Amino acid sequence: MIQSSPCVASECPVCRYGVAAHFLQGGHQPLTTAPQQNQEEACSVARYPLEMLQCPSCSHIWNSSYLRQDLQTCHQASYSFTLSALDHLSRIRQLIMQVLKDSRAPTVIDLSCGNAVLIDLISKDFDKKGHFIGFRYAGGNDNDVELHARQFDALVDMPIFSPDLIFVRQVLEHHPNPAALMDHLSRGRGLMYVEVPCIDQAVKAGRIADFLHESMSFFTTESFQTLIKRAGRLYELGHSHNGEVVYALVELGKQADQKMESIESKRFYDQAQRSKNSIQLTLDDIAYSGKSIAIWGGYGRSASFINQFNVDAKRFPLVVDSVFEGTYVSGMGQLIRHYGVLRQHHVDIIIIASHEDVRDVLNLITRDLKIKPEKILVEKNGALVNIFEK
Repeated sequence: MIQSSPCVASECPVCRYGVAAHFLQGGHQPLTTAPQQNQEEACSVARYPLEMLQCPSCSHIWNSSYLRQDLQTCHQASYSFTLSALDHLSRIRQLIMQVLKDSRAPTVIDLSCGNAVLIDLISKDFDKKGHFIGFRYAGGNDNDVELHARQFDALVDMPIFSPDLIFVRQVLEHHPNPAALMDHLSRGRGLMYVEVPCIDQAVKAGRIADFLHESMSFFTTESFQTLIKRAGRLYELGHSHNGEVVYALVELGKQADQKMESIESKRFYDQAQRSKNSIQLTLDDIAYSGKSIAIWGGYGRSASFINQFNVDAKRFPLVVDSVFEGTYVSGMGQLIRHYGVLRQHHVDIIIIASHEDVRDVLNLITRDLKIKPEKILVEKNGALVNIFEK
């Protein structure tokens, strides 16, 4: 009886599932897309580990010991692959012309354009009317294609160029975090054509030689679909090269709930900046007012409050709490005293640093200490508010 592969803790780079199964121990293998100039060099090249895992959730396969090489090596390999498949290029061009038939001057980006052969052909299909941009390690200008000698950054470049179409060809298998790339692309608009080598047939036939160190990821059709759905709505999916390549056309875009989350994130970010400035100004005014002040709470959320708002030991030396007496506030260094000190040490203002402790602290102030400070302040809605005024 054949036992299933033991599982290990490892996160799938496609679906983020946290458990994986051992798939292949391929030993240490050389890079296969960088031929050497002589036999001695060829026999002494570095070798890299092949330790393949498979995700039981989406079926994706990846090299858990992948050591990312110079991306130019990967790009050269991709370029060689596409030149040998002119019929596939022809089908891509027909598909693109179909979906962009209403665009007279489209903006098109190729993430890994090699020598710009594909994007140059697309520019000719549109009579060179449009904005055609390629990213590769060797920059410069090539005919009517604008070339950038750097890696594409989706979060930066998508808003700048606002492409109608973006090519992601023979890129994802080399990318250390393909899920993140799709998530970043999902923030944009337009169409994405994406293709990768498909490992379905190799797995079915038990082929070992298909697993190269140049690639980190080896996509099944299932894992490919799982990945690209992170970027938007699937428009078309197919195979070429006798099933050895899987491709898709995707309409990029965020879901409605993602839009709302993004809006909420932006709202909280802006509010937090305003709150920090406002509360620090209030604390400055309190410190210079001549009033006696106590900070209630010296650990956990209270210590976070003290550090976030720069409640330093020089201006705010008195910190009290019901626990951790005799220790010091992390980051700022105030000695934490037992709250009972407030019976002998009159204070005008008490700042309760942790919102979750407000009810308990008020009980201690009114019932145990039986003191009446002028103000008891808590953080709320971006300001320090006086409980006595509420």
